[in-house]
Amino acid sequence: MHKVIIIGNLGRDPEMRYTPSGQGVTSFTVASNRRYRTADGEQREETMWFNVNAWGRQAEVCNQYLTRGSQVYVEGRLSTRIFTGNDGQPRISNDVSVTDVQFLGSRGGMDEERAPYGGDMGRGGMDDYNNSGGFGKGDIRGVIAPEASNNAKEGGGYIPTLAFGIPGSTSTALILTAFVAVGIKPGPDMLTTQLDLTFAVIWTLVIGNVLAVALCGLLAKPMARACFMPFHSIVPLVAVFVFIGAFAANFSVNDLRALLVFSLLGFMMRRHGWPRPPLLLGVVLGTKM
Repeated sequence: MHKVIIIGNLGRDPEMRYTPSGQGVTSFTVASNRRYRTADGEQREETMWFNVNAWGRQAEVCNQYLTRGSQVYVEGRLSTRIFTGNDGQPRISNDVSVTDVQFLGSRGGMDEERAPYGGDMGRGGMDDYNNSGGFGKGDIRGVIAPEASNNAKEGGGYIPTLAFGIPGSTSTALILTAFVAVGIKPGPDMLTTQLDLTFAVIWTLVIGNVLAVALCGLLAKPMARACFMPFHSIVPLVAVFVFIGAFAANFSVNDLRALLVFSLLGFMMRRHGWPRPPLLLGVVLGTKM
């Protein structure tokens, strides 16, 4: 095994991809400089480039915190390959598979405050990162806790929605809109003569959460890759489904016009920091007040 230690700066931003088995790989180049004096006393500088590959959790952290110009300490297995360049001349590539990486300097926008635990993301640093005090630094527990709370509130939001016809959250405001569209009138009747509909909603929530957990467990890695899809690839696809859904409701061009108007209105409200839920509630409840 050829072990190498490199201290240098990134030549480009990291690029992350996934193997067919779902394992993350982040690739970046590191330039390491060497200064020396010749026999004539002349000082020279030599730069050697390395192609670095980080795997697994280290790949995710490197992709998140490193940028072009960031100074790093890299330790790993070195392999050398020879290939033919575009000019037909033989070239040598130094490839490093990372076993330990530390974030050192502040060039390229990455500093010690952003780098978790002083930038040490090697074997020991990874253990500390995962097992103690990692909140605010990418620890998965910081995602699980608020998401669990966010999902837990949905059940409570249905109480005023079903019993009084007043949305308890943004998502239940959309549900209320759907109820009105199909002729269901939320209110006291949902707890008496239409109690079967209330239980249907409750069981839908229960079954939906169970199915969501199962699907997320099976599809978590493939779904995570969508986060790395380029913006210009996702927006057209989403826009197509939005326009199809708007037109399919009544097969009316006026629905498409309304979509464009409210899209522009929502964009302007968000840009100027105006809350959008009150407008939604006014549209849904305006005819009832």
